[in-house]
Amino acid sequence: MDDKVKQFQKDFPGVYFIYPTADSIGTYLKSIEYFQAGEHIISLDKPGEGNMNFVIRVITNQRRFILKQARPWVEKYPHIPAPIERNAIESAFYSTISGNALLLKHSPHIIYHDPASFIILMTDLGESSDYLNLYERGKTIEQDQLNSITNYLTQLHKISPAAFPDNWQMRLLNQEHIFKFPFRKDNGFDLNQVQQGLAPVALKYIQNKPLVDRITALGDLYLEHGDVLCHGDFYPGCWLNTTDGLKIIDPEFSFPGFREFDLGMMVGHLIMALQPHESIDQVISAYKEVAPISIELVFQIAGVSILRRILGVAQLPLPLSLHEKEVVMDQAVQWITS
Repeated sequence: MDDKVKQFQKDFPGVYFIYPTADSIGTYLKSIEYFQAGEHIISLDKPGEGNMNFVIRVITNQRRFILKQARPWVEKYPHIPAPIERNAIESAFYSTISGNALLLKHSPHIIYHDPASFIILMTDLGESSDYLNLYERGKTIEQDQLNSITNYLTQLHKISPAAFPDNWQMRLLNQEHIFKFPFRKDNGFDLNQVQQGLAPVALKYIQNKPLVDRITALGDLYLEHGDVLCHGDFYPGCWLNTTDGLKIIDPEFSFPGFREFDLGMMVGHLIMALQPHESIDQVISAYKEVAPISIELVFQIAGVSILRRILGVAQLPLPLSLHEKEVVMDQAVQWITS
């Protein structure tokens, strides 16, 4: 990581690089005159398992907030380059939805944006947990929570993205890791290190040319300019259960897209989490009451979401056996190619 920091400082001279220490963060906050009179840091802690950015909770003797800095790499996977301007997209997202009371209720708020240092300060949502535990066997999402998540999505897709940035570089990164990388035989990612025997199973899908061609076409569709504001990464890791109710976070992949992308991703993750079919049907039915959708496209995106999570870098805590993964991937193939 020291080499990455040196490269950062070389590429972005004068930009403050945040270290997870009170001295480093205190120096930065003083430099932007954010501290109030007599304020000092009491403690720091990690608010959750983020992938993209450096994120830390700052607790002072007067308040608490979240500090997030983007670096030109994926924080969880430093070998993967990533657009450093992504916090500006997150800021634009929250600004764009600010006129919708329901979306605001389910969102954190940006309290300071420093685009020159790729830093945002956000309200602290307090003690919370994401929904990654849904992947545990026997875990079922409560109906009211599922309704809230679906309602959020239907409201979000009412927002016009006419003035929203294309977010082109982040979309190219997403396209690579959703629609391309997992389906390259020579991508250098050893799936046997994830689960013994997964690599040979993966060949059945990677060598299925009609499947890969269809996924490629869906990746091209993903890059088209759409007519709804998409969250872009709408899965349980971005849904938070807080003392103040449901919150949706991390919209740095947001873009002007199509309804079926967010909805299909949501459905795909509910399927991987082995949620009841009735719950998935209810999500789709509730969405259809608000806006028309292509069910076929929803399940094609769901299928791609399943394949890329099982075969790609961004692994989930799935307790599925090799056979169970193969069964769910075979179903995904049917949805994509039918």
